[in-house]
Amino acid sequence: MRLPVTGSWTEVLIHGGPRKPRTDPAMSLKGWVSTVEQHAATMGDARRLHDCK
Repeated sequence: MRLPVTGSWTEVLIHGGPRKPRTDPAMSLKGWVSTVEQHAATMGDARRLHDCK
């Protein structure tokens, strides 16, 4: 881990709105272990099963 240069700064933007999904809805969940009874084949299916937007 490198420390920042003396006298430098970091800016952070905090947003209070909902996060947009970053994972492709067509991504396969083959091989994933579900923690609930309902098993989804793709990320999009999982979002629909759990009412995610």
